[in-house]
Amino acid sequence: MQSSLQAAYDEVPRSLRRWFLIHFMADLIASVPLIIFPQIVLHLLGISETGTFTARLVGAAMFAIGTSSLIMSKKSVHHIDSLLTTKIVWASTAVISILLSLKELPAYSVVIILPPFILFLSVWIYYKVRWL
Repeated sequence: MQSSLQAAYDEVPRSLRRWFLIHFMADLIASVPLIIFPQIVLHLLGISETGTFTARLVGAAMFAIGTSSLIMSKKSVHHIDSLLTTKIVWASTAVISILLSLKELPAYSVVIILPPFILFLSVWIYYKVRWL
């Protein structure tokens, strides 16, 4: 007979656990350069009106939420439910913020920045609606 903790762990789809690991890697790849080399990243994205403090703060937020994906990828359904809600709030707010900034951003920056947020927002909503 399974323990209640094991049963709660098993309720989480393996595919969602994989998405958490993919999300961690994506956020790590995006956040570390923003924290360490903000001027270079902003220049490559054609963003000139954002200071390094703001870029580093965004990098820190991405690093934190990505790391939470790694930590929670091994947790039970009880923990993951609230994490999905947080991820939906974060990703939807990011998408709205990017859309509000369309006039200020070069088109190629939008093509680089927006799709990952839409992808992860779609994944988190899918699992929240379909699974929980």
